[in-house]
Amino acid sequence: MKVSVLIISYKRAKYLRNALDSLFKQNVKPNEVVIVLKPSRDGSEEVIKEFSDKLNLKLVIQEGNGAIYAYMQGIKHASGDIILFLDDDAIAESDWVEKYVRLFSENPNVGGITGLDLGVKIVNNDITIVRESLLEDYAEGFHRQPLKILNDYAGYFSTSGLCGSS
Repeated sequence: MKVSVLIISYKRAKYLRNALDSLFKQNVKPNEVVIVLKPSRDGSEEVIKEFSDKLNLKLVIQEGNGAIYAYMQGIKHASGDIILFLDDDAIAESDWVEKYVRLFSENPNVGGITGLDLGVKIVNNDITIVRESLLEDYAEGFHRQPLKILNDYAGYFSTSGLCGSS
């Protein structure tokens, strides 16, 4: 199963380095990393060059405004069977790609999978993942009713990363 990771970035060179380093350290490397960059002269291009010999990077220069446009542009350039989205200020755990490949392989009829966000502490460039979910309040269900049009699709967040249905 071919895996593309999509990152959109604007003015976050410092964080982008950590995100790309976390992809380089994956147990199972992604086949490609598509970076949609809105140029800002903050050093992001240099960070991308730094990782170009470590990861199969595909740089796309953002042509329009807005995150949604950037994601759509990145999806058009991705060639993977599955596309994983990573924020430019996020750090993926070393088994992140491996887990999603396994989940999609075990659940071929699933169109999308999400996971829980965890906090990170960075002290003197040492990165520690804090095992405290940022979405803990939603682990047992929604706090308010979803739109009626989505009733058939309403689900709950589970710790497996798969959206379940009730």
